[in-house]
Amino acid sequence: MNRPIPLHKYVSNSSIPEDNVVTDRMFLKLKAKVFARRPELGNTADEHGDLSLYEYAKRYNEPNTAMQIEERRTQFIDTFAEEVKKLLGKEIAESCKKQLDKTYRITTADHHGPLSEPGMVNSNIHEALPYLNGDDTVKNIMVLGCANVSFDNDTFPRGLLFHSAGPTEVTNNQLTFYPRSVRPCPVIYYPAYTMDNLENAYKRIETWVKEKTITEHESQRLKLLLNEIYADPSVLSCNYFSEQITKTNFTVWKRIMKDYPDAPNLIYIEQEGIVNKLLDNYHLDQDTFINKLLFTPKYQELLLKHFDGIMRGFSTKDKIGTYLFWALPNGQKYRVQLWKKGKYLQTDDGSYKIELTPEGLRGAIKRKELIPSTLMSFIILAFYYGVRLVGGKNQTTYLTQMKEAFITMLEEYDNKEESNYISDLRTTDLSINLPSLAYLQSPQETKIPATGIDFLLYGNETTFTIIKLLSKVLTVKELIYRSLPDYYKKFYKEDERDARLDKITKEDLEKYLGLGKTIVPSAKIS
Repeated sequence: MNRPIPLHKYVSNSSIPEDNVVTDRMFLKLKAKVFARRPELGNTADEHGDLSLYEYAKRYNEPNTAMQIEERRTQFIDTFAEEVKKLLGKEIAESCKKQLDKTYRITTADHHGPLSEPGMVNSNIHEALPYLNGDDTVKNIMVLGCANVSFDNDTFPRGLLFHSAGPTEVTNNQLTFYPRSVRPCPVIYYPAYTMDNLENAYKRIETWVKEKTITEHESQRLKLLLNEIYADPSVLSCNYFSEQITKTNFTVWKRIMKDYPDAPNLIYIEQEGIVNKLLDNYHLDQDTFINKLLFTPKYQELLLKHFDGIMRGFSTKDKIGTYLFWALPNGQKYRVQLWKKGKYLQTDDGSYKIELTPEGLRGAIKRKELIPSTLMSFIILAFYYGVRLVGGKNQTTYLTQMKEAFITMLEEYDNKEESNYISDLRTTDLSINLPSLAYLQSPQETKIPATGIDFLLYGNETTFTIIKLLSKVLTVKELIYRSLPDYYKKFYKEDERDARLDKITKEDLEKYLGLGKTIVPSAKIS
C-alpha cells in the first residue's frame, strides 16, 4: 500500500535542533530546489513515483520501438556482443545479442570499476530482482560503464571497499590494487594489475588482522576472494584494467547471486571503448550522419550553436568540458581538453593536436589517445543507434536536454528523417544508482550501505528475501524524496545553500516520510 507524503506532519525527534525540524514547508522548499536543478528527476517522481521499486525495475525492459533502422541496430548489437565474446565467451555473447534484439536498451549509470561501491551494487541488484528465478527475455544486466573517470573518483575504482566492525564504530576499508600515485589517471587505457599488485593487497590484509581491524575469519574470506577471482590466470592475462573489471565483476556477481543460479548475468563493458569501435568501423570513412557531424563545416557550426553551454556538453567560453573528445597524450597521467581550431582538435596551448580528419581520429584511437566525451558517446549510442539508456540522477535531465538540442539542430539543417528516428526515444529511465535496498546492520545498531564485497563477507540465506520484500514496499517517490538532502548538497555549491535546508539529513527525511521502520538491513556485520 502506498504511503502518502505526510504533509501537516511534524517530526519531534529529529536529529536537527528542535526549532529546525523538518516541516511541510521545509520539505516542499527542499524538493523545489532539487528539482529546479534536475527537472527530470522531479518528473520521474510525479509520473512513476507510486510504483514500487520492484515494478519500476520491470519498466526498464519494455520494448524499445524508437529506432527501427535494422542496419544500425545490428551494428550496435554486433559490436557490443563481439566485446562480450572476447572477454566472457561465445555463449554469453549470444545471450546478450538475443536480449538486445528484444529490449534494445542498456544501463549507463555506473562507472567502469570493481563491483564494490554501494550505489553501483544497488543499481544492479534492483534491475535483477524481478528476474532472479529465470526469465526468457532478461538473462543479463548489461552495463556500459563510464571509464573516463579518474582513479580518485568517489566510486573508488582502484580497489575494493568493504566494512568491518570495530569496538566503537564500523570501518570502511579500502583494499587497493594500485598505489596512490595512479589517482590522477583515468581508468580507460590503464594497464592491468599484476600479481605484484595483489601481493600488496595480501600484505594489507595481514596488517589489518594485526591491527584488529578485521577478524581472522574475514581475512580468510578476503584472501579466498583474491585467490579465486582477482588472481585467476585469465584475469591476470588481460592487457587492461577495464578488461579485468569485466571478468571479475561477472564472477563476483555470480558469488553474490549464489542462491539464485538462474539470476541474470552481470555484464560490464567499457562505454568509451564501444563508442570508439563504432566510430572506427562505421563512421570515419562512411557517408553517415555521424561522419557529417564530425567533418562537415555546416554541421560543425550547428553543433557549436546548439551544444556550447549545455549540461555535459562543453563551454568554449568557460573552458568546461571538451569538444567531443578528450585526449590522453602518451606518457601523461591527466586527460586534457580538446577544442576545435581550424582543421585540428588541440589543447589550448597547442602542445597536443590531431587533425580533424578520418585519418587523424583513427590514428589517435589506435594509439589509445582519444576518449569520447559524454556528449559524443550519447550522440552515437542514443541519437544515432537509438539505444535506450537507463541513467542516474543527472543523466535523465542532461540526456533529455541533449535530445531536445539534437532535434532542434537536425530540424535547422532540415534533416527531418533523422529527427523522426529519435523523436519518441525515452531518455528518462532512472537507474536506482544509490544506496536504497542493500544495508548492513552494525554492532552499534547503525545502518550501513552494503558494498559488493560486504555481500560475500556477511550475506546469508535471508539477505535477498529481505531485499526483495523491501523493493515491493518502497516506492520510487519515497526513494527520491528520502535522497533530497544528498541531492541538494550535490547540485548546489556551499555558498548557494540555505543553512536550514543544508542541515536536513537523510535520516530526518526517513522520519518525516514515515520510513523509519521500512528500510531495514538485510545482513549483519559480524
